Amino acid sequence: EAHGTGTKAGDPNETRAIGAVFSPNRNDSIVVGSVKTNIGHLEGASGLAALVKTAMALEKAQIPPNMHFEDPNPAIKFSDWKITVPQKLMDWKPGPSGVRRASINSFGYGGTNAHVVLEDYQPPEPIVEAMPLLPEPLAPMVTQRPFLAPLSAHTDRAGKLQVARLIEYLKERPSSKVADLVHSLSVRRTRHTSRSFAIGKDIEELIKDMSEPPPVANWRNANTTSPRLGFVFTGQGAQW
Repeated sequence: EAHGTGTKAGDPNETRAIGAVFSPNRNDSIVVGSVKTNIGHLEGASGLAALVKTAMALEKAQIPPNMHFEDPNPAIKFSDWKITVPQKLMDWKPGPSGVRRASINSFGYGGTNAHVVLEDYQPPEPIVEAMPLLPEPLAPMVTQRPFLAPLSAHTDRAGKLQVARLIEYLKERPSSKVADLVHSLSVRRTRHTSRSFAIGKDIEELIKDMSEPPPVANWRNANTTSPRLGFVFTGQGAQW
């Protein structure tokens, strides 16, 4: 996995170094690609993108193709340096040692050079015999972690009425499990426009948080539409 920014000077220098290190004493070509052809240059995170790509390639035992590889740089001696650029999805066969290995290059703007070697993916071994599930834990679950109980209603007034009913419900059932309550409020109830929350480590603390003036957190109107995400990659550092 090369740094591969597509520059006239950078790519020949990098591939020359790859050929000098990996090509001697080998009969087949080394496959060289770069994830920058797919998503552009992530600058500070470009090395992480290369790491993710290479790890997934090892797991699937397949090498993804480079995009837009149409006019090879004449300064790169692909044949002499025994370098092949993948132009279609390739099955990744293990080497003579029986394992797959990949190297990752990543170069920083300030002169930092990073090189990582990843070795074959080992699938997890299946569990031969699992312990049977118990209907109840052998010991009571003890936790000091606070829970956040989401609250929602159509209006602030309706929310305050809902809180009052919830307090009354919990006072009649003090042995309720706070984790079960929070799960139901988070997953089972519809999320309306007006929203708030309460925090507590147990039912008693939740009741107290919902009862203190002002009761619970301030009610706020949530966005009625889902946000749209956009990603912008410069492609070549400062070049757009």
